[in-house]
Amino acid sequence: MKQHLESHRRFQGSCCRSSVGMFSLGILSLIGGSCKREETSQRSRSSSRGGVANIIWVISFLSLILSRCNATSSTGACSSDSKDALLNFREAFSDPNEKVFSSWDNGGDDCCTWSGVTCSQGGAVTELDVEGPSDYQITRNESYSGGKPGASLAELQDLQILTLKYLQFSSKIPSQWGSFSALVSLTVNDCDLESSIPSSLSNIHTLTHLDLQNNNLSGSIPSNLCKLETLTYLDLSSNDLHTGSSSIPSCLNNITTFNYGNQGTDNGGQGGGGGSSDGGGDGGNGGNGGHGHGGNNGGSGDNNAGAHVAASISHLIGALISFILLLLFVL
Repeated sequence: MKQHLESHRRFQGSCCRSSVGMFSLGILSLIGGSCKREETSQRSRSSSRGGVANIIWVISFLSLILSRCNATSSTGACSSDSKDALLNFREAFSDPNEKVFSSWDNGGDDCCTWSGVTCSQGGAVTELDVEGPSDYQITRNESYSGGKPGASLAELQDLQILTLKYLQFSSKIPSQWGSFSALVSLTVNDCDLESSIPSSLSNIHTLTHLDLQNNNLSGSIPSNLCKLETLTYLDLSSNDLHTGSSSIPSCLNNITTFNYGNQGTDNGGQGGGGGSSDGGGDGGNGGNGGHGHGGNNGGSGDNNAGAHVAASISHLIGALISFILLLLFVL
């Protein structure tokens, strides 16, 4: 997904550069033609006016190209609704040493510039990757009164990748997450999630990657996860779930990678048997389920790629316009 978004940004940048290059050649052609006309007509006033008109037309056209390239290459600011949803999420956690949320607290009003937040070119939040230090959790803010931590993230309806690690939720998975309409990957590890897996997660029909390992989830694995027809990776290992042979919905064994081992409940003596895995999967021993190795979602995309392209184009066009104005002055 991230590669697709980045390729799209690069394509737009290359289109802008090609357009500028093409019209740069057009400028040289027009200037050369104008100079030839002036030499053959002994710099007559009419030909000068024609050359000036051509140059003014090219300047106007280049300005239009520049504004278009800037519009397609730059990343817009996030909306106030997205900002409020993120701030509500942030308020649920204490970060006195500012190891995670420093840019959120001091980084200005545009949430697209905050650490871990990736936005589309229109300013929609498409990825959120918030990870605390691996040696300890970012703790729950005991004075937080905004409901379940993370519930407000469901308001980010353009979100495609959500990755949260080492944050102390100490609560259930928000049922509101079932309303995500574009989410492809959901990873929540080492976040002290409690209670059962909400059935509402089966409503995220775009989901392909679900990783809830290393939490305190309990109860049975909901059979309605089978409704996630696009799901290819499911990791529920290292929780307190019931994973006896009769507790695991058989349909989940068809998932490419399905891990459910190392449960802390009464699963002793249960054999392995997680689903198969591309890239290698090992059947469990004793009470452990199968273990596959799926791909990881990397860090945030480069929000500044489009801005660099726009800056380069601006400098090139600025230089060309200065050159044309100098010729206009000489003429």
